Amino acid sequence: MGSPAVDRTEIGEASTLIPRSGPHGGAYVSGQSSPIVESVDQVRSSSLTSRISRTSDRYASMVIRRESTVSYGDEAYRVPLSLKYMLVFALIGAVARIRSWGPFPVFWFNALGLVPLGVLQNHFTKSLTNAKATGLFLFHTILRNAVEFAIAISSLYMAKYSVLKAFLLGSIVCNQLVVPGVHYVMLSFEGIEVEPDTEQLMSESSMLMLLICTSFVVPTAVSFSMFDQNRVLWLSRICACLLLGLYECILISEIPRLINRDEEQQVDSVNDFFEDEEIFYDAEIGARPAPNEMRPSVAAILLILTMTAMCFSCSSLVSSIDGAAMALRLPVDLLAFAALPFLGNTTEFVNVGISDAETRNSIENAVGSAILVGLLIYPSMVVVAWVFDRPFTFSVSLTEAVSVFMTCAISNYVYGKESTIWIKGTGLITAFLVFCVGVAFQHI
Repeated sequence: MGSPAVDRTEIGEASTLIPRSGPHGGAYVSGQSSPIVESVDQVRSSSLTSRISRTSDRYASMVIRRESTVSYGDEAYRVPLSLKYMLVFALIGAVARIRSWGPFPVFWFNALGLVPLGVLQNHFTKSLTNAKATGLFLFHTILRNAVEFAIAISSLYMAKYSVLKAFLLGSIVCNQLVVPGVHYVMLSFEGIEVEPDTEQLMSESSMLMLLICTSFVVPTAVSFSMFDQNRVLWLSRICACLLLGLYECILISEIPRLINRDEEQQVDSVNDFFEDEEIFYDAEIGARPAPNEMRPSVAAILLILTMTAMCFSCSSLVSSIDGAAMALRLPVDLLAFAALPFLGNTTEFVNVGISDAETRNSIENAVGSAILVGLLIYPSMVVVAWVFDRPFTFSVSLTEAVSVFMTCAISNYVYGKESTIWIKGTGLITAFLVFCVGVAFQHI
């Protein structure tokens, strides 16, 4: 027997549930003397809605996170069809490496294949965290930079330290300059002059970015002095431990807020059950996910397969970067600094395309990714190299150190300056191009 339909009406400031009809043909209308159910406990006490109560209790335990359509809403964030077609490049890239077609086709086919793989990986991770508790939100935050992790581990394994340094530094610079710059330029093309509020975001992230820049500048300055390089190595390891400790402190401080958000979403999920007709089914069968939501088991399997393919593509990319740079007659560090970060930040660039003009979500995600690279990925590589006795340090070239430090200064200046978004966007992108030219001239 089907469950009675339920109307949700607003009485004052309280949201109540009023049955339209019962099994005996009775009907209740707002304003008349009728039993109004104001909470889930009162629903259980009514024999008319006892089965609805049991179903809603089961559905409430699912803890479906309802986020805005700006960041990763279920309706807004869908993998574009063109990106799905680009998966053929990942397959061709794998064949190119196995059949030894040469470094140039291996590099570019795998580079194009990483674009849809990164988007799909983020989509499956998001589907998995939607169906579970928000404790997995931290898992999603880390996996959002899975491409950076895969390329970094592959570079460290192959002992390509200059490629690793240039790539991670380029990722920080790209997240701070290019992603917000593209966001501003797209808004200006659409004729929108509403600037996202980034003042609080910059005040929260500026100190962290300053610490990250210091971790690069100090070992680089020491390496140019007369000190022994062994001291640079130990100084880098100390900086890595401090940054990882800072990241753990930030992580622990965020856990209570995430738990509180879980509790609020558990309460809201009961009301969402009655709002969403796609999820409402017969009470004897129970609540089931909406058609546009992926089952957790399917999402987990697809995530594992996507991560496996992505790691293989990243390994192929790193192994062939020298030959690709030689074919293009470009410095290897320039290719790692300017091209590879665009592959690692595919998710951030996709977010720019679906972000609302009045929000700062795309900028917030990009700045968060830059901080994650500086606080977690780069220090983790230093610690892993320490464990395996490899000389990977925070010491970089002078141009790269200046680029990271100037990125922090330019981003804070541009975000805090009152100007048109067109000028801000072009200024941020131009700064990135200037840094790329500096890296190129360094190796000429």
